[in-house]
Amino acid sequence: MAADPRGWPGADDVPRVLDLMDRPGCVLCHTRADAAGIWMRWFVIENHGVPATLAGLERSAGFCPAHTRRVLAEGGPGVLRMPWEFTVRGAIGRAGRLAAGAGPGRGRRDRPRAPCPLCQVITQREQATRDDLAGCLDDPHVVAALRDRGALCYRDLRDLLPGLTPAQAAAAAAAAARLLAAVPPGSREAALALAGHDPDALARAPYLDRHALSLADAATGLRRPGRLTDLAPADRMVAELRAGSCPVCRATGREVTRYLLWLGEDPSEDGPASLDLHLCARHLHDAWSVGAGAGSLVTGVRSAAARDQAAALAAAAAGLRGSPDGGRRRSRPSRHNAGDGGPGETFQMARARVTGDDYCRVCRLGEHAAARQQALLRACLRDPRVLRALEESHGMCLRHGAQAAAAGLEAAPVLTRLLTQLRQAQWELEEDAEKQAWDRRHEPKGREHAAWRRLPALLDGDVFLGLPAGGPGP
Repeated sequence: MAADPRGWPGADDVPRVLDLMDRPGCVLCHTRADAAGIWMRWFVIENHGVPATLAGLERSAGFCPAHTRRVLAEGGPGVLRMPWEFTVRGAIGRAGRLAAGAGPGRGRRDRPRAPCPLCQVITQREQATRDDLAGCLDDPHVVAALRDRGALCYRDLRDLLPGLTPAQAAAAAAAAARLLAAVPPGSREAALALAGHDPDALARAPYLDRHALSLADAATGLRRPGRLTDLAPADRMVAELRAGSCPVCRATGREVTRYLLWLGEDPSEDGPASLDLHLCARHLHDAWSVGAGAGSLVTGVRSAAARDQAAALAAAAAGLRGSPDGGRRRSRPSRHNAGDGGPGETFQMARARVTGDDYCRVCRLGEHAAARQQALLRACLRDPRVLRALEESHGMCLRHGAQAAAAGLEAAPVLTRLLTQLRQAQWELEEDAEKQAWDRRHEPKGREHAAWRRLPALLDGDVFLGLPAGGPGP
């Protein structure tokens, strides 16, 4: 039997799709989880030393924050020591290009980093499953399985819709509406039906908890006598730098947590504005992590709206299916009914209500907090106290250092500190590797033994949501 180019045996997609739907839950969520699990097992067992894997990590300067959290949890120092050596080599190369291009009148020499290796694998598998599912949604057995097993969350319905015919869209939307109607609106099950499965949510929860404790201590004055916001700008920046992590990532994580905690408080008699309830999948899961009040509030409102949107899309698609062109056009209404309120235009409007809402209130607040912190650093960067604190601190991570350079900011001191930190981390990794030799077992292990844990915070502080790597709470 000829092999499918995607790596599956055989050519008939329907049995394979039905097999994927055999488990409860979203089929695309399962695909992502399975792809990540298989890749991670092989990475831990063998692939962490394969030259192609190491070269890919050097090009990408590491994994994305979500997958870095996973490899830290599953890999450990014995697995990650060599991959991190190649990762830091790529990071030093990028930071060096950024530093060389910093300053007035000097061209920027940065180039975009390669994508996370695990993200690439997941995207390929997900796209293959999405293509299979879209090609099988005319099969009555697949439609029945989709309807009866709740095999598509609302988040993946949105991503799948652009490639579907109206008839297929009607089946997928009806299944999503049925799933959302079957779960209590403010329940954890409704959150899963809306946002799908997030394997990284549990890894983020401890850092959200640490931010929440820090905010509570600051509010009651138990941790320090004065609030951070009461300090003069330079003093505030010094305090932020001396906290031991990227100040921009720290401000982002703190603001996101503060907002989610606020959202979970008792609402006013009129309730929160609908704008406050626009959360992406990640932040909907985070709302449940910091307090069920925020999660149930958002889920209750959003699941009702999503159910109505999915039902409207299914009805509009059914109307287009009965139109003269039979609903065969995938993305555009037919000429004879476009612009006159006919079934084609109704379908397009209904689909736009499902696919067009990409706004996330928490994402925007996090981006704004990062921009404000960068502006504060820029305003204080000529102050000798801030420069001294920068030279003695963790400094900015590579992601935000690159953003500062791209924005044309006075980033030379920030990039110089980052490059120094990365080179020191490289030495620590090499020193730790040296001490693993059998004839050096007599040497005492020092700070370098934990370098594998600290390095990710220099690449992207979002790995620890802006908190110090492996240290105590803020």
